[in-house]
Amino acid sequence: MNEYELQAKVRRPRAPAKRRRQRMNILPIFVLAFFFFLAAGGFLALRHLQNNEGNVLPVGGLFGGMSEPDEVTEPDETTDSVTSEENSLESAYGLPLISALLSTLTDTGYLKLVNRDLAMSQPIDYAYIVDAWPTVPVRATDITIHITALNAIAAMFEDGQHIAEFFITSGYRSVGRQAEIYENAVDRMYVMPPGHSEHNLGLAADILAPGIPMSSAQMSGTPEAVWLAENAWRYGLVLRYPYGTTHITQVAYEPWHFRYVGRIHAWYITTTGMVLEEYLEFLEVSGGFMVTLEGITYHVIYQQPVDGRLYVPSDLPFNVSASNRGGYIITAWER
Repeated sequence: MNEYELQAKVRRPRAPAKRRRQRMNILPIFVLAFFFFLAAGGFLALRHLQNNEGNVLPVGGLFGGMSEPDEVTEPDETTDSVTSEENSLESAYGLPLISALLSTLTDTGYLKLVNRDLAMSQPIDYAYIVDAWPTVPVRATDITIHITALNAIAAMFEDGQHIAEFFITSGYRSVGRQAEIYENAVDRMYVMPPGHSEHNLGLAADILAPGIPMSSAQMSGTPEAVWLAENAWRYGLVLRYPYGTTHITQVAYEPWHFRYVGRIHAWYITTTGMVLEEYLEFLEVSGGFMVTLEGITYHVIYQQPVDGRLYVPSDLPFNVSASNRGGYIITAWER
């Protein structure tokens, strides 16, 4: 007989009869309650995590938001080991994360906010500014724009050919050119000061169609304006200054001004009726969200850097954008 057979044959002393009866009476109730809890939890999880189109799940999982980590553990100098903060964030966001130095990450600027109160915090990367012509129709062949925004606009123009032959009237502007426009503006509710304009980022474009003047009164409600406003999100673009939002944006209604922010962010902004200022405030408060849209699951994470580091997905493609309000938005996706 080996030690395993011996252990199998050892009998533990039996409890007194009264204790055995109590244990036997309580055990079935405990087991039933345990399995009922598991079944209820599984049902809730299935209801929340079904792959419905546009079904938003806030960060923090099913039963709560993300708690603020108590402390940050410095990673090893040679490798980013898993820390208590990483575990906390992984639990909140539902995906593996690793610590990364900001200096090693590319800031796309897709969600960078500039307005009358916020100026550009640093110069743009001119390597991404390219000629708009001949990729898309333009009013003048010297118009340039960020290449990501250009590709998005080109796809939108192609799909909107049944509506109109759209063209770009303005794209990237230097700070000097913006200063000239601002100084000569008749109505500055339509013009931002130099360094405060989305045109200075290269991510915005003014879009018109033949026979449509750059007049909010004459463009508003036209089939061209309606189609652009309703469909721009599909290409990662948003109508930046919608009607009735001047009290937030401090810019008059401009049905021609579109800004590239990225597809999932454009979808959220458009479907909720927010503007970029409100969307960034929402991310700052909520910490982000997860949503499945047209077969792709997006993880949107808002973070404040700690010691020059962010926690980014370890096994998913992602991009990073500064908000120009002190935080960063990490956008990851998977099929």
